[in-house]
Amino acid sequence: MSKDDFRREYPLGLSCVPPRAIAEMHMSSGSTGTPVVMPYTAGDLRQWAECMARCYVMAGAQPGDVCQITPGFGLFNGGFGCYHGARAADC
Repeated sequence: MSKDDFRREYPLGLSCVPPRAIAEMHMSSGSTGTPVVMPYTAGDLRQWAECMARCYVMAGAQPGDVCQITPGFGLFNGGFGCYHGARAADC
């Protein structure tokens, strides 16, 4: 798949769930054309948070630790993963 596939099906043509099941959506700015939309269900967010929380714990984080989240919160959604993971790890 490419961004063009997502753009052709804008906004949710490739989503596998009905719109009411979407808990969070991230999208690009659309600076190079039609924005790309990435929808997430609550289950997606829980799984993502658990994976990232495990990364924090394996790196030595403990509940109550303070995290500085440096990745951006744009379409490259690494920042959101770090945020949800930190919350799930009680940081």
